[in-house]
Amino acid sequence: MSLNILTAAHYLCDKSGWTLSNLKLQKLLYFAQMVALGEFNEEIVRDDFQAWALGPVNADLYHEVKIYGSAPVGSLPTGNDAPSGIRRHLLDQTLRSMGAMSVGELILISHWTKGAWTKHYVSGKKTE
Repeated sequence: MSLNILTAAHYLCDKSGWTLSNLKLQKLLYFAQMVALGEFNEEIVRDDFQAWALGPVNADLYHEVKIYGSAPVGSLPTGNDAPSGIRRHLLDQTLRSMGAMSVGELILISHWTKGAWTKHYVSGKKTE
């Protein structure tokens, strides 16, 4: 069963020692979701991402943590559906493999010319 975006975000923030900014958290969750869909045809989170100017964003998560600006997210609500199995493994793997990358590097990856963001982003379109 896929997770609520806030549950997955809380898990990543906690695993990182609460060092992830909103932007970095968004990118890591998106990449984990893409791997889960591509390799296992399963979602990690049941919530959608939108194509915003700086890459894929989940609007609900954005509004929950925008108060932190570019600083690390300080807290998030927790849910009852903690990550387990392949979802937990993919979140852990994403944090291990991409967690040390800069936000700029993650944005460049998300803006890959043949990727989903590029296919869906419309410059100047307000998505909030």
